[in-house]
Amino acid sequence: KMAQLDLSSIKKFAHKNGDALFGYIEECQMDDPNNKGSFGRFLDAGTGSHSLRWMASILHREHLLANTSNGALSSPNISMDSFTAITADENMRRRVFNEAKELGIADKGDVIIGNWKEGVGKDGTVEFGASDTSDGSKLLLEGQQFDTILADYLVGAIDGFSPYFQDLIFNRLVPHLAPGGRLYVIGLQPIPDSVNSPANIMCKIRRVRDACILLANHRCYREYP
Repeated sequence: KMAQLDLSSIKKFAHKNGDALFGYIEECQMDDPNNKGSFGRFLDAGTGSHSLRWMASILHREHLLANTSNGALSSPNISMDSFTAITADENMRRRVFNEAKELGIADKGDVIIGNWKEGVGKDGTVEFGASDTSDGSKLLLEGQQFDTILADYLVGAIDGFSPYFQDLIFNRLVPHLAPGGRLYVIGLQPIPDSVNSPANIMCKIRRVRDACILLANHRCYREYP
């Protein structure tokens, strides 16, 4: 079965320098004496193709390491028990789920659509057991905890789905972190409108991107310093 899978899109994660952000997270996890080289039950709080591929590389890590020759530059042989991936966008959910099937990890976890804003009061209080959803169902992941939570670009992207919720998102996530667990946050410093240097090209690209998002009748990303 493994021989039939195309793992070319995740091979880079088997190299220590293959991905700077996730490589650093793996180092931090390996340095923690309590985790025994595993992320345990893993929650990707704002999933996308990038983080999905990284999770797949962990679930296939032994196979990837056995079939690459990176030597001392090999990534650590770290593991994951299971994963839960959350997105507020149905198109993204379908894309991630299809990619999970292609990478042979669909049976290792769940890809769920949901909005973290539901059930959170203006003061940040999470009202578990008193859902404000229309059908009276439980809040997203109510009663579930995870050993590791990843917020990969979640704070910047969340404003497109839950305006004015950025400062409360961690109140919503913390109840799902198991005692002794870890929460990893990846973010981006806000890009200014302009700068007096060649780097101004990045500012122009951001403005074009935001214009395209607005023309598509969506909300722009909003970085949080």
